[in-house]
Amino acid sequence: MTHGIVIPCYNESSRLDIDSFLDYAADNKETNICFVNDGSSDATRATLAKIKNLEYDNVHIFNLQENSGKAQAVKEGALYLYEETTVDTIGFIDADLSTDFNDYHDLLRALDEDKNLRVIYGSRAKSEENNIERNAVRGLISSVIRLIIFCITRLNIEDTQCGAKVFHRKLVPDIFKQSFRTRWLFDVEILLRLKRLLGLEYFKSIFLEKPLKNWVHMEGSKLGLKDAVSIPMSLLRIWCIYDLKPAISSAVAPLKTNIFIPLKRSIAKLMARRTVQVLGVLIGLLHFALWFTNELPLPLANTLELLKIFLLCLYGVVIVFELVKDKLGGSTRLRRLKGRLKMAYRNIGNKY
Repeated sequence: MTHGIVIPCYNESSRLDIDSFLDYAADNKETNICFVNDGSSDATRATLAKIKNLEYDNVHIFNLQENSGKAQAVKEGALYLYEETTVDTIGFIDADLSTDFNDYHDLLRALDEDKNLRVIYGSRAKSEENNIERNAVRGLISSVIRLIIFCITRLNIEDTQCGAKVFHRKLVPDIFKQSFRTRWLFDVEILLRLKRLLGLEYFKSIFLEKPLKNWVHMEGSKLGLKDAVSIPMSLLRIWCIYDLKPAISSAVAPLKTNIFIPLKRSIAKLMARRTVQVLGVLIGLLHFALWFTNELPLPLANTLELLKIFLLCLYGVVIVFELVKDKLGGSTRLRRLKGRLKMAYRNIGNKY
């Protein structure tokens, strides 16, 4: 299998180990690496530009003019690899290599060994078999996030925010074609998109969360304690967009089809009737006449008020009649009743 790796970069000039990436690219010709510069304000663009002068056919540089967030950077890189290469898998890792290439290869190996798998999330969950080092504050934030994410997705995933993920090529358009609604929590959006597209049970059968062997928190990470305030609100927004809104739309759809749309058509047809238009204009004129003319003689004002009330009642009767006329006009029972009334009228006329 051939593979594509997206490396989102934002102000990474001091942490970007270009030599490690280029050594990996030289030793793994079947792997395409795509660096995405997310509108960096430091020397990241110049650092990546140096790679263009080197002869690496499997290394690509993609520059975004403005900083758009990790979600947009990964999206652009994934679609670029999908359109410009023929790789079988497309994934991403962080530019600081907190997830190293050995762990990423373990994800690829799992995908290659189990042909049913299509999505693999790396996990930084602590176990006896790994050497995971995590900041205590970030660990606490992650625990709270994991609980909220479980409530939203109903998927028991230890670590949705790990920076190492791999997807089968066929799923890339469905995952990345539409823009993400958040800059950092797009990992959760991916889960919800795939769950909605494939169904919960089938998605579980093609999904694997694989623990990493090594992961080290690197200094200079973009996420910190202040994000603990905004992340729950962003997760609530994601839930509203992907679950609550579709559920409400599904519930309202029958009402819209069977009630709102027919009612709208009936009202539009009703308002086009000449009788309704004339009565509406007369009622409006009387209303404004009574409103603007405060010095009318009392008998005339009372007369106009009674006339307005009469027209309002007549207006209501006409509307009800117009609404039921079309439905009752073709009724067999109504036609028979009309026929009997005509015959009774003729019999009375002949008798007298």
